[in-house]
This record gives sequence, C-alpha cells and structure tokens, in this order.
Amino acid sequence: MNCEQCHTTAMWTGATFTHSTFPLTGAHQSLDCNRCHSSGVYSGLSQQCQTCHLDDYNKTTNPNHVAAGFPLMCETCHNTTRWSGATFTHTFNINSGPHSQFSCSECHQNAGSFQMASCTDCHEHRQSEADSKHRDVSGYQWNSASCISCHPTGRH
Repeated sequence: MNCEQCHTTAMWTGATFTHSTFPLTGAHQSLDCNRCHSSGVYSGLSQQCQTCHLDDYNKTTNPNHVAAGFPLMCETCHNTTRWSGATFTHTFNINSGPHSQFSCSECHQNAGSFQMASCTDCHEHRQSEADSKHRDVSGYQWNSASCISCHPTGRH
C-alpha cells in the first residue's frame, strides 16, 4: 500500500484524493475508506449501486424489485440521502392533474410487475364503449399498453 499517494506524510491526515467521479454524498460520506477499498484497491472500482447494494435490491419486497423488473440503477428512484420513499419520474404525464395524488398501486395493480399501469380499470372500463370510440383507429386494442402508446400525455 502506498499511503502517500493520497495522504501527506505529516501525521497521515488530510487525504488529498477527491472523489470527483464518485462524489461521497449522503450515507457514503460517513463510511470508512476501507468499506469500499477493502482489498487495498483505490482506483478502478465499480461505481454501480448494485456492486454493494445487490442484496438490498433482491430482498426488497414492498414493492418487490426483482418481480417488478425494476432497473438495477438505484439512482433512478433513490438518492444517497434517503433510500426509503423513492420517487420515479414517469415518461407518461401522470404527476399532474387528477393523478398527481395517486399512490403507485392505484395504477400499478399487479405487484408482480410495475412496468405496466392499468388504465382500463378506471378509464373506459366498458370495452364496448371504447371499441365504439376507436372504430376507425388503425391497430386499436383495448389494453393499457395501447392506451399509453396513443395517448402518451393522457389527453384524448
């Protein structure tokens, strides 16, 4: 180990290394250096969350991250300051209007897969009515995926 690469030899304090490629924020700030640099390796370490947090991802049950097919990129929903109470930025404009106060489970009713929302449970729950309105729409299908593909902002 070559300590003087990062530390001054006067009392070995005040490491000069900056974590500019992996900023130490939130919970990472208080970790001992050896927690991540356990084998004396100080460069080229993975910066992917799952390197250290894969067990957390696999054990999470509310919601079940594995069954739901959530990405392994924790920062998509979480931050280093507060892991619980995750947020998710939808591509579908669901965060405004009447949907803004909904919980995840109100639209994502299949706990095994949060990838698809259930639009037809609340909107056009009578298929015959929806079919009639979309009679001239090429490729129309009465399912949530089709709803979102044609109405990406939720507008009719």
